[in-house]
Amino acid sequence: KITGNVSINGQSFDLARANTSINGKIKQAKFNQYNYQNLALKGKINNGIFDVNAVSDDPNANLNLTASGDFKKDLKNVKLNGNIGNLNIKALNFYDEALSISGEIDGAFDNLDFENPNGYLSLKNLSVTDETEKLAIDEMKLNAISSENQNQITLESKVINAEIKGKFNLLE
Repeated sequence: KITGNVSINGQSFDLARANTSINGKIKQAKFNQYNYQNLALKGKINNGIFDVNAVSDDPNANLNLTASGDFKKDLKNVKLNGNIGNLNIKALNFYDEALSISGEIDGAFDNLDFENPNGYLSLKNLSVTDETEKLAIDEMKLNAISSENQNQITLESKVINAEIKGKFNLLE
């Protein structure tokens, strides 16, 4: 069940050809046995190119995120930027134990092809909290570089550094 006011204007349900805009305020929406509240959504898609902003003032999903990219064939040129004030994973029914996340997110991927990922994801002022502990990380960076012969993914932070090299598919 969704309650709110949403305006959708445009043409075509085919994302590669659509020319559509959406603007709305969702008062409440039930998903995964949780009733989300106070979500504002504004976006557009034009011939597969999308740009969207979501602002949530829900007490368990407080965030402001902007995303853009290209839907034409595969998901390409994806950019993500925003602030997660509080994401209570347990309250949202995605995890059985207490777990909350907050921080800033910035990323850009030439493509999100799991065989050849290329791009970066940066998390700053990251805070992960469970019932007993709070882990604070100033910055965590994930870099993915793929070529015809090799994939390389690196994770860098003050807490952990890791690297995977080889030819692999992330879904296998």
